[in-house]
Amino acid sequence: MTKLVRITWLIECLQEIVDRDTRDDMSMSDFDRGMVAGYRSCINQLRKIMETDLD
Repeated sequence: MTKLVRITWLIECLQEIVDRDTRDDMSMSDFDRGMVAGYRSCINQLRKIMETDLD
């Protein structure tokens, strides 16, 4: 797998986790909300890496 394919796959996996974990937001603990925020941060950083690698 190329670096771009691996990063794209990782972004998709993290996005799936975030989407799944935030469906029932009312039942989430503060810890869970913190984890989701961390996942979102990772997703955004990986997308930035992809954008700079493609330029």
